[in-house]
Amino acid sequence: HDTIIGISYRVTGKNGGVKYAEFDGSSWTIELVEKGAAARYNDLEYDSDGNPGIAYSDVIDDNWLKVLSYAHKVDGTWTVLTALTGTVGYGVQVDLEYDTEDVPHMVCGGDVLTYVYWDGSVWQEDAVDNYAYSGEPSLALVDGTPYVSFLGEYGINVAKLVGTTWVTEALETQWGGGFRTCLEYDGTNLHLDYNFNGILKYATRDISSTDPPWGSS
Repeated sequence: HDTIIGISYRVTGKNGGVKYAEFDGSSWTIELVEKGAAARYNDLEYDSDGNPGIAYSDVIDDNWLKVLSYAHKVDGTWTVLTALTGTVGYGVQVDLEYDTEDVPHMVCGGDVLTYVYWDGSVWQEDAVDNYAYSGEPSLALVDGTPYVSFLGEYGINVAKLVGTTWVTEALETQWGGGFRTCLEYDGTNLHLDYNFNGILKYATRDISSTDPPWGSS
């Protein structure tokens, strides 16, 4: 596919909601994805056909973020699905990724840090970390295996789903605050950027065969 330049964002007020804008090389086309959606936190990704998908937070009855929504555009039409609902915090700092079969996978904060994916008929969810304030997550898919980076109770962690169990490794062992982690996979290495105690750090790991220790600089 040709390079697609697009952004997802929210607008408040009379015509507020979650919006999608795409640049064709000379001008922007703006679409309203869901009117009135709070979408304070949102993440945009494209499937293998170049169709945009957006994961975003929403509210349902008050000022708390209680809904994680997923919108996908196919053949010019946006379809909106509710992935998670009913728990304060769902949708906070959400990250969306597509696997090789264009299945959407997401991770988001809430009462627990939750990993969720579409199994073809319903959303499946799994708790990555049970600490109520785990957040700032990022998701990477490695040959179908999800890896999640996040700020946990005692520092920066990376968790890997092994069978039905999340195996978590701590990169930083003291809680230091910071900003959202960013985890990416390039086909051989995992790359992680994160802010810890006001210092921007970078760590990488070669996972082509085994999982050696993280090297950081």
